[in-house]
Amino acid sequence: MNKNIEVISEKVWAVNFNFVKVGYIKELTFKNQESTDCLAVLTNDGTYILNKAVSYSVYVPFIQAVMSLNTAELNSKQGFCKVIRTIVPSIKNMTDDQIIKFIWSDNSITGNWTIYQNLCKWESERRTVEKQYIKKHWFLIGMKKLLKRLGVK
Repeated sequence: MNKNIEVISEKVWAVNFNFVKVGYIKELTFKNQESTDCLAVLTNDGTYILNKAVSYSVYVPFIQAVMSLNTAELNSKQGFCKVIRTIVPSIKNMTDDQIIKFIWSDNSITGNWTIYQNLCKWESERRTVEKQYIKKHWFLIGMKKLLKRLGVK
């Protein structure tokens, strides 16, 4: 894989979008080549590509925590509290109500709710895209899994 692609996890990668635009990263193309200042794009198989040209790393724990939620937890108070517990381990023993009260008591961190809601929208879209991709490419995915099990690269 291209050395300019940072694989954070199987479904979260990071690249400098400007590198894609100028052709240094041939493995990726973006539909809108003008959008080199956005935080992230979604591939056709449901992988987040984060932009290294912006402060992406602060969002990685948040994104990964939202990705771990089940569908019922997405965009819910329960899901939000679970995400906050994941990214702020010092409050992991707080109840949901205590977390909500804590978040809303400090104006400097209430923006986390908005970030959470936006990431939940992204995650819902990512899951939809991934399902469509799997439905369309089930044979290819199955073959890749089989080859991986057999140790073939």
